[in-house]
Amino acid sequence: KESAERRVRALEKGVIQGHKEALARQRLPAAAAAPDPYDTISVIPEIPRSATVEFITDVEGNYEYFRSVLSRSRVLTPTPSGSFDLSPNGYLIHGGDAVDKGPGDIRVVKALISLKKRYPERVFLILGNRDFNKLRFPAELEPSTLQTSTDVYWDDKHKPYTTWCEENLRQPSLVPSKLRWMLECTMGCPDTFELRRSEVAHARLVDSALITDDDVLKSFADSVDPQGSDPWMLEYVRLGNVMLVFGDAIFCHGGLSAQALGYVPGPSSSAAGAPPAPPEEVDAGEWCAGLNAWKDACVRGYCEDPKSSSHHSLLDYGVPNGSAGKTVVYTNHLKGGNCAAPDVEVEEFCEVNGVRRLFVGHAPHGECPSVIKRPSVTIFSCDTSRSDPEGGGATGPKDFRGKAVTMVTVKRDVTRVEGVLKDGSEVNKYVVAVDDSRNNLPDSLVGRQLVDDSWVKGVVEGKGVMVAKGEGYKIAVEYKDVKDVLEKLKPMRGVGGSVLARRDQKEAEKRERERERRREKKEEEKRRAKQEGSFLDRQAAHQRSTADKISKAKAEKETQRSAVVGSFKAKPLPKGAMASRAAKVKADEEERRRVREAKNKAEALEKSLLAAVPVGGGAGRHETQAQRRARERGEEEKEKARG
Repeated sequence: KESAERRVRALEKGVIQGHKEALARQRLPAAAAAPDPYDTISVIPEIPRSATVEFITDVEGNYEYFRSVLSRSRVLTPTPSGSFDLSPNGYLIHGGDAVDKGPGDIRVVKALISLKKRYPERVFLILGNRDFNKLRFPAELEPSTLQTSTDVYWDDKHKPYTTWCEENLRQPSLVPSKLRWMLECTMGCPDTFELRRSEVAHARLVDSALITDDDVLKSFADSVDPQGSDPWMLEYVRLGNVMLVFGDAIFCHGGLSAQALGYVPGPSSSAAGAPPAPPEEVDAGEWCAGLNAWKDACVRGYCEDPKSSSHHSLLDYGVPNGSAGKTVVYTNHLKGGNCAAPDVEVEEFCEVNGVRRLFVGHAPHGECPSVIKRPSVTIFSCDTSRSDPEGGGATGPKDFRGKAVTMVTVKRDVTRVEGVLKDGSEVNKYVVAVDDSRNNLPDSLVGRQLVDDSWVKGVVEGKGVMVAKGEGYKIAVEYKDVKDVLEKLKPMRGVGGSVLARRDQKEAEKRERERERRREKKEEEKRRAKQEGSFLDRQAAHQRSTADKISKAKAEKETQRSAVVGSFKAKPLPKGAMASRAAKVKADEEERRRVREAKNKAEALEKSLLAAVPVGGGAGRHETQAQRRARERGEEEKEKARG
């Protein structure tokens, strides 16, 4: 002990050089293992009060837009190497569709992958239809299947492969031809093949003319090859979420619909035949975890055999009307190009699960996010990829974004939307509180519908309240003052607590059914007890009857025995009868003695007569008169003895 104390004092004084630092390191707790970015996080119970969550979506390979929107970030800091650092309290969520419409697919995806791997618990990649469908390449670009028609079941109006080849003077037997047709006619991105050519050239620092079709094909094929050295697109899908529940908010690519609530595809499930789940019975966290687990299982099957059908349900989930419409990827909250209130079941689901905000992309709708405000939930649809439908040049790939850039910032109690419109000069900025009573004019008008079915889309500095009404991809925008908007607001009718009342009613009915079940159980127990009691009574009665019969038989037998025994018992004799009885007994005994003596004499006489009969000759055959008389006497004596 003294030696240890001396050593500690020596260490504290620094006598032994360098041991002070070692001692300090020994006292530190062991470092926790780094989180695995491939462990999908489905639910974060609440948004930390100090956290800042930034949501961007549908970058679609536009690297310049990606850099522009991130330049407005309050949580990301660019580094000299071209990457970004995430602040300690910062979160970043990308809402899906990372590729297809710009010359920066590879750079955008790799930047997002880098952030996800460095900050796996604070960066989330939501998967969109343009991310899922790249897993089609291995099976459909197989040389042996080039002449086989791909079943484009989700689009009845698609152009067949052979027709496309004839119109574009392409050889159907060439794999690049099949890839071009897939991108243009089945994935909705006709410029992507040439955009990838320019990106490959950019990566190699050469002119695009030097990049062959086979080079472009190899870039697409390698991006989803499980055995390849750099399958960056497959890596994005592996790291991604189908859905994320973050505090009071849900993040998904397309949106929520009544028929999709609670539905998780699987090998044993039938999307067409399964009825939608009641909204009050769907737990948001369990549903989200189920979707992400199913996605992970499909991706594992793909990695084992990319050409098999093990991941078909994943591909089907990301196409129009896929999974019988029960998808959160290929759906939206528009109707005819105009914003539309969600299904009543969706509002009920959100109310029951405490979901106050829904953040989606997928459906472009003007030059800034569209907001749909309902009593139970506010929907932010943030795809601005068609901000400028008239934009783009006369030749080459079209860029319909213009200069519109918007950053959506999610805090615990508020959502802040801030950015510029398509001309780059007008600023759209507003804050929507989760608690609507805390919202101030004009921000409180955002997301409200007017009587002419237009919706308040934003608040633009110097112009007033932006009101928009959509039809297809065309958005009619006008600016109004606050008073005019207030006069034309449509009353907002929501579920009004009906789902909670219905849930309470169902709970009451469930309790009543339970009480009724208990009552029936008690009645059944009583009935069985009564039946068992009746049986026991009959059994006891039978036992008593049997016992009575046995007792009676025993009594009768005992009576008979007593009667028999009583007949042998001496009865009381009158006075002087004993001597008379003794004399009689003596006389009887004397008589028996005389009979015995007579019998003995007769036997002796018979023996003597037999001895006197001569042996042999004929004389023996005649008896004398004396012999005859003696014989007759003997016989009389015998007869008398017998009598």
